[in-house]
Amino acid sequence: MLYFYGDESNTPGHDQIWAIGFIFTSTPAIHMRKISKLRKECSYEFRELKYASTDYSQILFALRVIDYFLETNDLYFKIIIKDNEFFNNSYFRKNKYKLNNNDMAYLSAYSELLKSINPIKYEQNKKLVNIDDKGFRGNVILPKFLKEKDESVTNVYRRDSKRRKRDGAFCDVSNMIQLADFLQE
Repeated sequence: MLYFYGDESNTPGHDQIWAIGFIFTSTPAIHMRKISKLRKECSYEFRELKYASTDYSQILFALRVIDYFLETNDLYFKIIIKDNEFFNNSYFRKNKYKLNNNDMAYLSAYSELLKSINPIKYEQNKKLVNIDDKGFRGNVILPKFLKEKDESVTNVYRRDSKRRKRDGAFCDVSNMIQLADFLQE
């Protein structure tokens, strides 16, 4: 199983430039434990990792987590960047979900990126996708849409990147989603 954690920057289909990115691995538990340990070492257990943040206390953790990402085997990142100047929204005029063009652009970009990653290249045959939970119709339809577009998708879960444990520290899945978001900024 290849585990995917995805998020986007800017508003897909609406902003001039927008991006969707996945962190993926076949050994997520190892990386989640390591990232949680880095958070603790950097006293950053209770704050969200965001590129655009003015929270300067994140710098040490950000540098450490980027170093970890660059030196680690079996932790990959892939991004797709879209520019609305070269993006034909009329392509989405006919859709069975009756979504607006922005939502269809969002769904299609996620599908395009996911289909571009072949699990067999990573000695896996299925994909399990975790995406950040956004409160709009396109995000509700996204799990079903991805499973229809890519037969190697086993399941898709909507997870909140701000989700915390009982003690207030960020949970493991949210760390991976935040890292996907951070790397594409």
